[in-house]
Amino acid sequence: MALKRPHAVSFSKKNPIHPFEDASSLEFWSQKNDASFFVVGQSNKKRPDGMVFARTYDGKVLDMCEVGVDDYVPISKFPVCIHTIFEVP
Repeated sequence: MALKRPHAVSFSKKNPIHPFEDASSLEFWSQKNDASFFVVGQSNKKRPDGMVFARTYDGKVLDMCEVGVDDYVPISKFPVCIHTIFEVP
């Protein structure tokens, strides 16, 4: 399942974004696209393959969390139990 409009927007133009130094560009993009939760993917020499998850409220950044991706495992590799999908917890 791919994330498509209107549920997700992917930006292909490379913009210099430094989320923990200056959050004004993130606040601008979140207001422009009416997004209260967003993910920024970055990769540099010091921190390769990083993702920053951020939440906003009223145009201001509430909190951010940076995680690193070490190994990618597709969802098709996880075992699925059919009975637990439709059961009520």
